[in-house]
Amino acid sequence: MNKSGLVALTLFSLVPLASCRAQVRREHKPDNICTLYASASGSDRNSGSAPGTPKTVAGAANATVPGSVVCMEGGNYTFTGVWIVPPHNGSAGNPITYQAYGDSPVNVTYTGGLSNYGALFTVDSVSYVTIGAIGHGFNFDGQQNAQDGIAGSGAGNCHHITVVGNHLYNIAGAGVAYRGCDYMITDHNFIGPHNGENNPSLSTSGITYNSPINFDTYAGIHSVISNNIVSGECDCTSQETDGNGIILDGDSGASTYGAQLVVNNVIYENGGRCVHVYNETSTNPNLFINNTCYANLLDTTMTTTNGSISVIDSSHVYILNNISQSWYSGSPSYWQSGSSNITYSNNLYYIGAPHGTPVIAQGNPLFVSPPGLSTGPSQSYPAAGQYANALDPTKLGNDLQLQPGSPARGAAIDPSTLAGLNPSIASDLRRYIYTDINGNPRPQGSHFDLGAYQTTAASNSSGSSPQGAPILEGEAESPHRTPRTTEHYDAQYWLPVSILFLVFLLYIPLLRARLAPNRKIS
Repeated sequence: MNKSGLVALTLFSLVPLASCRAQVRREHKPDNICTLYASASGSDRNSGSAPGTPKTVAGAANATVPGSVVCMEGGNYTFTGVWIVPPHNGSAGNPITYQAYGDSPVNVTYTGGLSNYGALFTVDSVSYVTIGAIGHGFNFDGQQNAQDGIAGSGAGNCHHITVVGNHLYNIAGAGVAYRGCDYMITDHNFIGPHNGENNPSLSTSGITYNSPINFDTYAGIHSVISNNIVSGECDCTSQETDGNGIILDGDSGASTYGAQLVVNNVIYENGGRCVHVYNETSTNPNLFINNTCYANLLDTTMTTTNGSISVIDSSHVYILNNISQSWYSGSPSYWQSGSSNITYSNNLYYIGAPHGTPVIAQGNPLFVSPPGLSTGPSQSYPAAGQYANALDPTKLGNDLQLQPGSPARGAAIDPSTLAGLNPSIASDLRRYIYTDINGNPRPQGSHFDLGAYQTTAASNSSGSSPQGAPILEGEAESPHRTPRTTEHYDAQYWLPVSILFLVFLLYIPLLRARLAPNRKIS
């Protein structure tokens, strides 16, 4: 081959080599750095140090030290009693984390009888433990017999517990419940449906923080309930006092706890209230901010004698930027009784006039497509038991986002600018209030939307936004699976590829001219 032909061949061969660089790359949100692996078929003869050598669940838990990340391999896990009782505590800055691993879901099913102690996790007197992660949470089916999803108590020794990215449903009692704990974070979970329907003796709610006890005297926010979707809760005992989406419960009276924040939650079609604070009187405030409440108080024993957003026998509570829509005109959207030092600002109600509160603005929030209650003959009060027909929270999608023209758009205040907040609380609020439940940004210092959802450019143009689980950092993914892969092309490689290809095309005529005299005529 002559020199010109060699050059042409070389140029031609570079095109596919360069094109290889231009192929689709797949980026994947990584798991946390796993230090221990467990599986439903694991063995404690294994080291647990790699996916191919998993331990049992109990064996991996026993091997933990502060900073451990226990990754449960995908599959179906069954148990009676309690699935995991963390045997070791983490430490400040080095929590022990339990989470799902990889792309396959971790489905955990309770197979015991009706129990007052069955749970996915029990964290009594446990500290610095994290259960789940965004995209790596657990799916827990309590089969209507497990007492709770995740539960802990500790008379002050239970603290720094984070529950994130899980789905907890079909539970006889609560989804997440604590008593006597501090520094609890419950974030981006699906709670329900069908919780509380098979518990004859204990009144429970979706998420319960009961009788909190200070771990320390920090003046800012201690505990948070954020970005959760809760539906289908019921207090099906003879008392019928709870079945709330979220409750901060002082029980016989609580007054020595740090500030607690309930923000960006979507709570609908529960038997009890949407959010409720009872008998809590600390001077450290409870703050209910940017929550969306729709068609709660479906237990007809409670419908007309309670309010969806409820403050009873409490003090130092802030109710800011919330939306509350009742299912019946005689069911109050807000309720206050026996309370003092309660601050309301920039809230909205529709259907069900408030009871015992200052004046609250009224208007149709114009939800995109609010979920229906039943396929039966009646969805209206006094049709009983409608909470049993609640839409699964994993299927809510954009149904309770705001349409164009909603009076809730742009009607909120920046809560951190509210007069009278201590500086530590104002500073801590800024970590939570500037994104909505889907990770969309809210404008700092200016008016953003009421409720859990912030209008985006996409929702303005199309009336919808990515459906599915509530998410962090803008990636719309369900906690049942790892985040989606993202495809993109490396545009920086197209320019050199194109130049090489053009050079090759230009060189073809020259090559033919050089080779033509040497051709043999047959």
